[in-house]
Amino acid sequence: MDQRQFRHASITLFDNLTKDISTYLSSNPAPNQTLVGQVISDQLRMLSPFMPRLTQELHESHFGAMPSGLPSPNAYKTYSEEHDRIAYALEGKEFVNNQESLLQMLMGKLYGKKLIDRNLPLEIYAPSTIVKEIIEKSTLPSLKGMTLDVRTDPAAHSLYVKQGEKVYA
Repeated sequence: MDQRQFRHASITLFDNLTKDISTYLSSNPAPNQTLVGQVISDQLRMLSPFMPRLTQELHESHFGAMPSGLPSPNAYKTYSEEHDRIAYALEGKEFVNNQESLLQMLMGKLYGKKLIDRNLPLEIYAPSTIVKEIIEKSTLPSLKGMTLDVRTDPAAHSLYVKQGEKVYA
């Protein structure tokens, strides 16, 4: 990557971070300060190899000593509800389409392998209330005629289906 592309990438990263945090703060009347702090801290840690003095000074002035190593890429697992709310606010219809596609792929796999019975009730577990609402409003052909019970499981990292005692992800 030449210097001009690197500069453009750095500026884009900061601009997008600012827009994402601004969208979250403006769309949420009671933002999770821990989440906002973690996002900013993680961004500073990711930028530290490129701007070590600046990022270290910013991190120390706002969060204390900078931890070593890169941040965990799995913050969505800790804050799945907020992650999905932010993703929905930023992506809109694309987020809805992605969730419906995930469910459609899972259902297609289960039907193809004849693992579920269309005549028995089916429980669908979503990682957040937004995903639960999307599934409840969904008009996917694979769900027609089935008795569905859509629930929220904050510990889930993605959609999964349960019929009887069997769980499918």
